[in-house]
Amino acid sequence: MTQEEQTLSPAGELIETARETLRLSQNAAAREVGISGTRWRQIVKGTGSSEGARVAVRGGAETVARMARLVGVTAEAMEEAGRPDVARKIADADPQPASAAPSWDGEIIGPDAPLREGEELRWRDAPDRRRFELTVRGLSFEAGMEPGSAPEDVIGDLRRTLAVRVAQVSGDLLRSHSGS
Repeated sequence: MTQEEQTLSPAGELIETARETLRLSQNAAAREVGISGTRWRQIVKGTGSSEGARVAVRGGAETVARMARLVGVTAEAMEEAGRPDVARKIADADPQPASAAPSWDGEIIGPDAPLREGEELRWRDAPDRRRFELTVRGLSFEAGMEPGSAPEDVIGDLRRTLAVRVAQVSGDLLRSHSGS
């Protein structure tokens, strides 16, 4: 492979890093979002081939959003990677779009209590709930909790829910591999 073929698009880099953190194969992840493994690779690289020539590939916003959601990449990260169209699709699926709350009200980075090393917790307040985002090794999970919930009161639930989500994806992948 040439260096050009190994370079990932900025959005592709986020998605691939998160996918690798989850230990998902590209083909299994592609099946989960309803595309081929080849198409997954083209989207994350930002290039493909047509009649022997290299061509730019930019996945559609809905497809890239499905890819990002599968591996836990946030709308904010996609915005920073230059894909505001994808960020909007991710945010549209979120009960409180990122655009409605552009900044965090608080943040703790582990190992400060109640977090462990490598964990980051952010929150923002809305009239009817407090939104928390837990990030562990590039994988993010966001959830709404009771207004005024304290980090030490919700961190256990957030960890468990993130672990269940990873286990569900892993279980689905194992079943899809054993069935093939």
